[in-house]
Amino acid sequence: MKQFGKIIEKNNKTMKTIKNIFLSIVIALLLSAMIGCEKDEKPIRNEAKGYVLGVTGPCLGNALYIEIETPKKIGKKGTFNAFWSKDNPNWNYENAIGVPLFDKVNLPVELMKAGTFLHFEYRKYDPDNDLHYFVHKQICTMDQIPPNVNTYIITKIISFRPKK
Repeated sequence: MKQFGKIIEKNNKTMKTIKNIFLSIVIALLLSAMIGCEKDEKPIRNEAKGYVLGVTGPCLGNALYIEIETPKKIGKKGTFNAFWSKDNPNWNYENAIGVPLFDKVNLPVELMKAGTFLHFEYRKYDPDNDLHYFVHKQICTMDQIPPNVNTYIITKIISFRPKK
């Protein structure tokens, strides 16, 4: 009978150990699930820094053009003769983008001056939803080709520095 009691006692200890291990695993899983739920992943912010090249009129894209310093390679390389611009008649750019005029996206228009440094957030241009930013009502009498750049939409100005 003593042996039978010892066997039952061993089984009880084993069951307690198994129960404790099982509870520990369940608690660890619940904690890891809770931690995973609480952690909000921040969306990747597209930020860029660069200098305003200038603005083109309705027949040349109706856009603001910016030479981007960082990040590299979001824009395109090229040249453009902005014959109407006294400050910068020839645009030679390595990494330029085009964005809608600031009055169309509720940003300060005074920041569109050539030479202004901008640090901003942007998103990709969606031709299906964003075409209205570049539409104009003026009739152009001849075909004019705008600068060759990638197009984005500025969503927020983080900081700026006017041209000195």
